[in-house]
Amino acid sequence: MKTNNNACRFGFAQRPCSLSLPKGTMRSLACILLATMLTLSCSTNEQNGGNQTDSNQSYDYCITSDKACLIGPFTKNTCNGQPSNSCPYGTSSPSVGSSSSSSSRPSSSSYSVQCTNTKGSGTFADSRDSKTYKYVTICNQTWMAENLNYNVTGSKCYDNLENNCDKYGRLYDWSTAMNLPSTCNSSTCASQVQAKHRGICPEGWHIPTNAEWNELYHYANGTLDGSTNLSSNYYSPTAGKHLKAKEGWTNCSASGSSYSCLDTHGFAALPGGYGNSDGYFHYAGSNGYWWSASESSADIAYSRLMYYDGEYAYWRNYSKSYLFSVRCLQD
Repeated sequence: MKTNNNACRFGFAQRPCSLSLPKGTMRSLACILLATMLTLSCSTNEQNGGNQTDSNQSYDYCITSDKACLIGPFTKNTCNGQPSNSCPYGTSSPSVGSSSSSSSRPSSSSYSVQCTNTKGSGTFADSRDSKTYKYVTICNQTWMAENLNYNVTGSKCYDNLENNCDKYGRLYDWSTAMNLPSTCNSSTCASQVQAKHRGICPEGWHIPTNAEWNELYHYANGTLDGSTNLSSNYYSPTAGKHLKAKEGWTNCSASGSSYSCLDTHGFAALPGGYGNSDGYFHYAGSNGYWWSASESSADIAYSRLMYYDGEYAYWRNYSKSYLFSVRCLQD
C-alpha cells in the first residue's frame, strides 16, 4: 500500500474516520481496517526515511556511513550514503576519526610515522612560463603551497577575470588537468594514468592520487602512522582548519573570526570555487575544490574539498567536466 506522506504527517492514520466513509457497522469495521493499514504503512515509510521520491529529487546533505554530513545539493544517485535535508551531526562535527578537536597543531606524539623529508619550504620557477610558486614540505611530502596557474587550452579564471587567476590559480576540468584527451571526461582512461602522473604540473611534479591526499589529511589530522590505510577514502574532522590559508576565506582566519583557518603546515589552501561546463562559476571565497589523479568511474573522478565554515577536509567524486583547482605534489 502506497501511503500519502501528508496522511502520516497530519494524523489521518490515527483518525481515518475523519475521511469520507459510509455510515453504520461497515463504517466502523472499515475505520479499524484502514487505521491498521495506514499505521503500518506510515511506520514503514518513516523507517525508509520519509518521502519516497524519485532519484532526481534534490537534498541539502549527504550523510556518510562515518556520520559526516556533506553539503549538497545531492540526489540519490550522487550521494554515497543517505541523502537528507537536515544534518543531525553538524557539518563540522569531530565525530569522524580519533583526533583532538583542539585548534592547535597536533603534537609530535600524535604521530608514529617518521618524517624524513628535509626539503623545508621555498620557491621554484616553472620552466614553461617562468611563473614562481611557493612549496612546502609536510612530513614526507612536498606540495606546491599555492594553486597551479598554468594557462592551457580548456582552463579558465573564475568568472573569466584574470585577477582571479592571480589570486586562486586557474580552474581545469579533469582531462585538462591530467593532460589527457578530452574524451577522458566521459570514458575511463585508467590505462593512460601513470604512477606519479604529471598532467599539467611542472616538470618533477605530479597530480596527487587519492592515497597521497589521504596521507596529507591524516598527517594534518594527527592520525598518520605506519598502519594507516591510505587507500581508504578519508574525511578528516580537523585537517581543514590546519590546511586552509589564514586569509582569503569568508569569515575564517587564525583568530577573531567565527571559523578557524590556521594554515598550521603552510599548505595555504585557498577557496577558488569551481566552474561548470555551462560557463557559470560558484563559491569562490567560500569553498575550495581540487582534483586527484584517481578515477571513480568513466565520467567521475575523485576530488578534495574544504568549506569556509567547517574544520573538515572532505573527499568526493565529481563529474570530470567540472572546473576545479590543481595542487601539484613533487615526485
